[in-house]
Amino acid sequence: MVDDYEHLYNRVLDVTACIHIPVKLFSMIIVARSTTPEQFHYSVLILNLMFWNFLANILFAFIHLYPTWPAECFRLGGPLSNFIDNEYFGHFMFAAVMLCILNTALAMVSTFPYRYFVFAHSKLVSMVKPRWIYLASTLLWLIIDLFLVSALLMWNVSYDSYPETLERPDRTFVFCFSPKGPWKLVPILGVLTMIIVLITIIVTFSFFLLKALYSKKANSSTKTLQMQKKAFWTLVTLTSIMIILAAIPMVIAIMTALFPHLPYAKPVCLVCIVFISNHGTVYSIATITLIQSHREMAVRIFKKVRNLMSGDKKNIPIRLFVKVARHK
Repeated sequence: MVDDYEHLYNRVLDVTACIHIPVKLFSMIIVARSTTPEQFHYSVLILNLMFWNFLANILFAFIHLYPTWPAECFRLGGPLSNFIDNEYFGHFMFAAVMLCILNTALAMVSTFPYRYFVFAHSKLVSMVKPRWIYLASTLLWLIIDLFLVSALLMWNVSYDSYPETLERPDRTFVFCFSPKGPWKLVPILGVLTMIIVLITIIVTFSFFLLKALYSKKANSSTKTLQMQKKAFWTLVTLTSIMIILAAIPMVIAIMTALFPHLPYAKPVCLVCIVFISNHGTVYSIATITLIQSHREMAVRIFKKVRNLMSGDKKNIPIRLFVKVARHK
């Protein structure tokens, strides 16, 4: 049975999807085309983050995950659910969305070690070929992704095997997870621990980077220090958006899954999901606004569009691609 929350929830996700997709596409194009040689590797990290967030939004545009607390189940909504009513498909889509969220978080976290080592240990970094760093990072990501997939497989339970039959919702478009015992606690606590570790990495490398900035104050030019400080605080601002609008709601949503019988657990979880699905657009706009090369490219494009719409033939030419040095 569809409740009152579900109609509103699905319409909100439908409307926001119409905003997310063009904004994300525009932002990725701006970042890719305004990247300077000095920004190449940092822009790769930003694009990686935007790509996974964009992929999550694409999935959420067609599939809506609606929690049916206090039953530890989700109901599929969205356009695609009208054609596929299969609990295995539901588990697959849930895992796909969670992997996209995890990889977005990993991309965000990786920017902090990158900034620290590039500034504080530039000689060491120059000795290592970027391809090996990318390869090592990819392998580490695969290991973490496998951990998440294993946790979800451990938590999964078929609809017919769901033990709390009185709470179990109608079968249509529903897929379930284990509501109690170690099969629930171990995966959920494992994911919470992973979130805490990722936030700890951010805080730790932020401290190291600040310490390096002040320790090199006497040996660096004022211009270099100002550029590094600006880059650091830009990174902190962008990360704060992710933490406030995504990480904190994710933790709250997980807590409602851990304690689904708490009062208002379901509406709180729904609000958290809406926040999580919308944070990427705020991040993309902030990225374009705060980073000068991206901002200048966006301004040139908007001026070009404005002139075209006004019929001005003296359009400002847009250099859509910045020459980027090859990185082996």
